[in-house]
Order: sequence, then structure tokens, then C-alpha cells
Amino acid sequence: MKALLLAAALMLTAPISVLMAQDGLSSQCLQCLENTGGVVPDMIDCLQAEYEKQDARLNAAYKKVRAGESEEQAKKLRTAQRAWIQFRDAYGDYLYDPEGGTDARVSAMIWLVVCTTEQAERLERLSPAR
Repeated sequence: MKALLLAAALMLTAPISVLMAQDGLSSQCLQCLENTGGVVPDMIDCLQAEYEKQDARLNAAYKKVRAGESEEQAKKLRTAQRAWIQFRDAYGDYLYDPEGGTDARVSAMIWLVVCTTEQAERLERLSPAR
């Protein structure tokens, strides 16, 4: 129980960039977040820029994997990717609770960035024409 309380306390006091560093975000995004001073609109701008970078990475990896697959496997990959996008976006919508204030907006953006980064990494690990 003490360990759980300590972890919670650390999460509340640590800069957001320290907490997010373990999620594989770019050093540019982490520096951007450090420079915001906790100003939410600026944090959102940093996260939006990182999302766009990771989304481009994800799309490039998807196209590379899909190009190396048979027609049947490419269809399965497309179905899986579309389902993943629905999940990512639906959960992000859930986190972006209008009654949650600015914290909800930041949480939703963090989810979008981290989830997209992780999916890009998964697709990059797939080898075309397995």
C-alpha cells in the first residue's frame, strides 16, 4: 500500500515530460512540454505536434506492412487497423469529458499520442510478407 501511495505522490509532483518519457515520445515533444510551464493550451500544441509526427510514422509503417502482404492478409490488416482506430478514438472521446476541465483535454491528447506511438511501433515490428 505504501508503494502505491508513493507512486501516486510521485505522479502528482513529477513534471509531465518525465512521466511521458517512458512512453517513447520524442525529445522534441518532451522539451516542448517542459517549456510550457504547465500552460494547457501550450501543452496541447506540443502534444498535437507530436501526434502529427507519430500519425505520419504510423501511416508509413502501415503502408509498408500492407504492401508486403497477400490480398487476404492486407484485408485483415485493414480491418484490424480500422478497429484499432475506432477503439483509440472512442476511448479518447471518453477521456475528453467536457465536465473534466482542462485536465480532461490533456488526458485525451496524451492518450491519442501514446496510443498512436505504440501502434506505430507495433506495425514497425511486423515484417512484410511474413
